[in-house]
Amino acid sequence: MALRTVRTRPFLALKTKVSRRSTTVAGRTRAARSLGDRRTGSEGVEDMFRLLGPPLLLGRATSVPRAVPVTAGRDRDPVQRTESGALRGAETRKRTTSASRVSQRHGLGGRPGPNGRLRRAGQARVPPWILARRPLPAPRRAPAEPVRVAILATGWAGFNDAACRELAARGVELLIATEQQTANTEYASHRHDEYATLHTWRDDPAPGEVRDAVRAFAPDAVLMHSWHYAPFREAVKALPAGTLRVLWMDNIWRNVPKQWLGRAVAPWWVRSLFDAVMVPSDRTEYFARRLGFGEADVIRGSLSADTTVFGSGPRDGAEIADRRRFLAALRLVHHKGADVLAEAYRAYRSRVDEPWALDVAGIGPMADCFDGIPGVGMLGFQQPSDVARLMQESSCLVVPSRVEPYGVTLHEGALSGLPIVSTYFVGAAPFFVQDGLNGWTVPGDDADALAEAMARITAAGPDRLAGMSDVSRALGARTSSAGWAQHLHEQLSWRTAALRSTDR
Repeated sequence: MALRTVRTRPFLALKTKVSRRSTTVAGRTRAARSLGDRRTGSEGVEDMFRLLGPPLLLGRATSVPRAVPVTAGRDRDPVQRTESGALRGAETRKRTTSASRVSQRHGLGGRPGPNGRLRRAGQARVPPWILARRPLPAPRRAPAEPVRVAILATGWAGFNDAACRELAARGVELLIATEQQTANTEYASHRHDEYATLHTWRDDPAPGEVRDAVRAFAPDAVLMHSWHYAPFREAVKALPAGTLRVLWMDNIWRNVPKQWLGRAVAPWWVRSLFDAVMVPSDRTEYFARRLGFGEADVIRGSLSADTTVFGSGPRDGAEIADRRRFLAALRLVHHKGADVLAEAYRAYRSRVDEPWALDVAGIGPMADCFDGIPGVGMLGFQQPSDVARLMQESSCLVVPSRVEPYGVTLHEGALSGLPIVSTYFVGAAPFFVQDGLNGWTVPGDDADALAEAMARITAAGPDRLAGMSDVSRALGARTSSAGWAQHLHEQLSWRTAALRSTDR
């Protein structure tokens, strides 16, 4: 690839002076040219500008390098030829010498490069934050192969259990590493030893414990929750070359200082560690893209309700109206909006002549917010099968969260044919709540707006409630436990094959 100087127009946002005498810029330029030696055409251009960064211009025209693709000739170094095939003389020799110095400084040959991957002979080492951002080749769309998958989880719910059972049924060997559940929230349906190898701990794992368990399992791919949890990071860093590393995240972008800090350190802290990211919604994908993951790095649809437990046939509007019950299934903590729900229900009861009852399924430190409120039934922690029964016996699902990264309970309510009232900051709301058709979304932390939406549901009448139920069931059918397992199996199979083809 040859380089030539082009004049650019002086109308962008910021002025910058690029000095050839600057050690930092010159070093980056030499590394970019060395990287250009290994790739041609648009790939080389893309990689060079990832390293150099886009030119920021204002005031007067500034010269920037542009890579010009060159047809391969007898000379193995495309940088040494112009578009006509002739050598560029002293400038080319200087450029070639600079590239050689970079190669010598970073090392050549078949030694491990960044992230533990092997470099081919003659391949210059590039800083890991550059390699990490280069997307893998397009996955090979062949039939899914059996793979061994380790899941490093910060928690384990009923829907996780159902989805992984389906994954194991497809021939995938699983290791689940997670903290032991507490007795008052333990799921009776969790019998991991029936379909997976289980590694658990109480409080915190011993140093190296998770790393050794994962290493002994020898997975083809690892799915990891929580990019900042040290035992999980240690385990992922110790993986050999050719192991697919996937960040499993569900957070949404909220524009808070902590997230801006995470974005600033993401090239070193996140992207250098993971090959791909798995997200449940477009809101989480927006956050992941701000961390540096490209469009091709994203595995979409990472969460599904347990469709072996939740579900409903068509529901009659009169039956829904006659139930006269709201249901809220949540942990009674601040970010779930337990106090907002209590205040909203008080306001709701003052606005309607014949208020419906409110069943609260869950436990937590804010349970006392509901003390003394007429019509409230505190049901405590409920197993998934019991929540599914409660949804069949209710008229509307209420989700009052201040912040909810996803909210699988919305999917469960939609599958059960319930009208839904949800706050906006529930990540799954755009998938399962269509305003005016099967419920309403309201602003978070706004008890008055929540009470008003509950009053509208009460006044809807049997015909409209029946229509809302039909829309909910249709939206809930868009994904399932079995569909989740099929999609993830294929994605891991294709991406593992693509990753290993680049490491040969």
